[in-house]
Amino acid sequence: MEEKELKKPIDKEYQAFLKKLSGGLIAGFVLIALIILIRGIGFFEDSAAYFMSAFIVGLVGFHFALIHEKVFLIALIVIFNITMLTFISNSISWRKDYVDQGFILEAYVNEYPTYLESLIGWFGFGPYVTGFAEDCLGEIGKPVRDSDVPDSCSGIQKVQQEYGVDVKQMIIDYHTKMKRTAKFIADGRASVIGYPGCVNTKRCAFVPLPPADMSEREIENSTTPEIVIVRDGFWDLVERQEITPRICANMFLCNRLVHYGILKSFDFRNIQKMQNPNFDKDEDAETRGPRSLIRQ
Repeated sequence: MEEKELKKPIDKEYQAFLKKLSGGLIAGFVLIALIILIRGIGFFEDSAAYFMSAFIVGLVGFHFALIHEKVFLIALIVIFNITMLTFISNSISWRKDYVDQGFILEAYVNEYPTYLESLIGWFGFGPYVTGFAEDCLGEIGKPVRDSDVPDSCSGIQKVQQEYGVDVKQMIIDYHTKMKRTAKFIADGRASVIGYPGCVNTKRCAFVPLPPADMSEREIENSTTPEIVIVRDGFWDLVERQEITPRICANMFLCNRLVHYGILKSFDFRNIQKMQNPNFDKDEDAETRGPRSLIRQ
């Protein structure tokens, strides 16, 4: 019986060459990553750490694929690592743009969405808040033109479907924060919460107030539309459970949604009923009279 054919002996020199080649290519990948990271110092976010971890795993896989000459796997891992490097660069640019330009819905979110969260939202697997803001509202100082509002922004149900964003809950949450802030101001306790510093840390909401150079009597007796809507909107916050048209006019998000036709009258009424089950009974009740606005 013939002896079984012996396995081909390993060419040690060739294996050493593959290891050196792998080390050189990995060093090149690492150098590119370091350049991206050094240029992005000061603008890191969580996404960059996730992508960097995946990139490191990819480098390990690349090494083993190369020394075992798995050509197809090598090609896949190279594409994967290039993609991770692109994502790392994009996440840094994402954070830099936010720092430089701000976010139009900054007051309405606890944290600015990371690049990874927005990427997942873009694929439809989570809320795409930044996409909604960009398409339906625009940027700070550059609102979307009425004629450019896409069909995906044609109503709050459509926004929920297309972007996974619960605009109704955003309004309710911010209105609750506005009410709490207004109550502190009305009680003369603005200094207790540190308004407006409290607004900057998002513990409080921005509540529009009449000009500081107006006396309480001037505010109370004013018939100027701009003063009346701010004054009465303030007292709506203090005295009413539900959001009112005057409060909506003083809330950026609500005002913009109404302007673009995203928040329609029946949706607004549903929000009021959610906040105040007795809204229909209380709707015509005269609960407001002339008030002076206690200012900071």
